[in-house]
Amino acid sequence: MVSTTVEEVPVLFSGGGLVGLSTAMFLAQHGISSVAVERLRGGSPVPRAAFFHMRTLEMFRSAGIEDQVRARSLEEFEPEGAIVLMDTLAGKVLAGLIPSLNEGVEALSPCRRLFVTQPGLEPILRARAEQAGASVIEGSEVVRIAQDADGVTATIRDVETGGERRLRAKYLIGTDGAHSKVRELLGIEFDGRGVFSNAITIYFHAPLAEYVVGKALSVIYVKNAELSGFFRMDRDGNSGFLV
Repeated sequence: MVSTTVEEVPVLFSGGGLVGLSTAMFLAQHGISSVAVERLRGGSPVPRAAFFHMRTLEMFRSAGIEDQVRARSLEEFEPEGAIVLMDTLAGKVLAGLIPSLNEGVEALSPCRRLFVTQPGLEPILRARAEQAGASVIEGSEVVRIAQDADGVTATIRDVETGGERRLRAKYLIGTDGAHSKVRELLGIEFDGRGVFSNAITIYFHAPLAEYVVGKALSVIYVKNAELSGFFRMDRDGNSGFLV
């Protein structure tokens, strides 16, 4: 069933993850309200996209959330850790790739690099965006769009019920990732070299605390005859991921 009512919004985002929420937050700070349409309910459960550079933290500082982000990072990860190459997690260090995550950054920025997971960061971004005037429609996706000289009308569908409604916006922004539905609807093809490599990301829980807790390590690259990839562990050493 499609609602005949057309709701008006200044800016509509297809995707309410890190990119959509960040952009909504920055627009709201300039007095521009927006609505983000997000397939997931309750945010991403997957701890990806965890490494953030100084420029991102500078932007978070301007939005007034740097302290919150840094506090969340300290809950999840060992701060200021090294990036090393090892033969195994329990083995020896083959090379110290970066002695400290923030070595030399003082000369470039007042902010520092950090790790924070997507599930840890999204609630901070969303709270700040909503506080400044943005909103999120969860459990829905953009399925059709029609553009004219004055704006865009988007049809969004509830992923559980199939119910549809229409939103009218001056601007529609596709922040729905590499497999963007908006890009597909507009017929925009990928351009460039294409796939550089293939990798498998494995999220896991395992009792590895004795090997990593108490060591100032942010990222551990492992290379041996059976495995080549990198680990990033949480602060208690019980979960993380391998790429």
